[in-house]
Amino acid sequence: MGKAASLFFSSDTGKETLHRRVRPSDDQITAQQERWRHLAEFLRDELSGTSGLIITWWLQGSYKFGTQVRPCQVGQEMDIDLGIYFNWKGAAADGEFSPKELKAMAQQAAIKYAECQDNEVSGVDDPPKQKCNRLHFDDAFHIDVPVYHLDLDDDERRLTNEDDEWEESDPKAIYLSFKNRFDDSKRDKVRRLVRYLKIWAQLKISDEHRLSSVALTILVANASAKSGFSDCTGDDERFSHVVGLVAEKLERSFSIPNPANQNENLNRLSNDSANRFLDKVRELESVCDRALQAATHIDASEIWEEAFEHFFPRPDEKELAKDSALYESGLPVPIEFEPDIIVEAKPQGGGNSINGRNAIYALLKDYDVTFTLVNANDLPMGSNLQWTVRNEGSDAESVHDLGHFAGTDTVAKEHTAYYGRHFMDLRVTLNGRTIGRKRIPISVTGSKFTRRQKRQFWKRYKR
Repeated sequence: MGKAASLFFSSDTGKETLHRRVRPSDDQITAQQERWRHLAEFLRDELSGTSGLIITWWLQGSYKFGTQVRPCQVGQEMDIDLGIYFNWKGAAADGEFSPKELKAMAQQAAIKYAECQDNEVSGVDDPPKQKCNRLHFDDAFHIDVPVYHLDLDDDERRLTNEDDEWEESDPKAIYLSFKNRFDDSKRDKVRRLVRYLKIWAQLKISDEHRLSSVALTILVANASAKSGFSDCTGDDERFSHVVGLVAEKLERSFSIPNPANQNENLNRLSNDSANRFLDKVRELESVCDRALQAATHIDASEIWEEAFEHFFPRPDEKELAKDSALYESGLPVPIEFEPDIIVEAKPQGGGNSINGRNAIYALLKDYDVTFTLVNANDLPMGSNLQWTVRNEGSDAESVHDLGHFAGTDTVAKEHTAYYGRHFMDLRVTLNGRTIGRKRIPISVTGSKFTRRQKRQFWKRYKR
């Protein structure tokens, strides 16, 4: 087992792990579930009355697969795909409505839903997306509503689009092919591996050179089915093995067949973009190899940080104690420079400063915080600094701000915005090797962020 297995995933839900930091929080999952269900029921009633047809729905995409990840940056949104189905027997073209008419009908229903302030919709995309209608919600997520025809007896469906065409699309089939491929225990592991690869892709690859979420999911599923993980004892080893298999597959061919329709290639990238993506996968494979060879928890975590940045946590006290035991048993101590950092916090509205040395506690929101490396003159020639903010807690999670890279100078400046426990981590390297590190705890006190009360959706709409 690699040294960072417990930093990828732990059954202890209170432990900071990569999986815990990249997945939506329990509160966010609950809020999303309340929202999509309420929207689905409204659209069912509204569109049934407008069209005279039976309306059903089907969740699809990463939410349905159980592989949803939080965005990498503040201001970005999580995504839910809620398919709405107009039911009639026979082919899509046999119905009385055209594709664009059905899509426009759903768009008007979405706008009507947004008009009620109780529904906390911050906006509806107008004009709509090519293949769906999109509603943005105040809780930093949006719901995409693709619109379909469904012949329930034959289990045949067609997707509408803005070009007034019926598209062949079967999200149910691709989900079931994934679900039925693994037993419950292995499926949970595969879902975690998909999340790791998706967050890495978000962090390291621009949109135009990145495979879609479903393509990444199928790549991981195929690799996991081939692997079996018989020799892997933790998610770090499983992930490394899957990355290697993904690289091998893409080197053979960039085609990613839809498991529910082998004639459809899920890779929509150009050859140039696909080659760029493969180059990034090879870089990730190198990170995996080096991380698994690391002798200590802290060394492994810093290598994995090259792939996952601020989402990857630092070892806790127990893990660091194991590292110390390794040093005592004869492992060379790599630390050559001990950073000494003065922390000064000034309230934005004016008032007395709060100072600390290598830590600072009991701050409030809206403090400007300056971190100064006071023994910078003792740095070996050629040293490099890397400051990284890692945020924890419900307040930061609610707006998808789990941290960020914070600079390379001897002074770093930040601002307190969230209640809870946070860290400023400084890493000092020389010729690619860590020679010094310091973790500065930051405590922001006050009324804690609490999950909103479950809403009672009482408002009914009359057609």
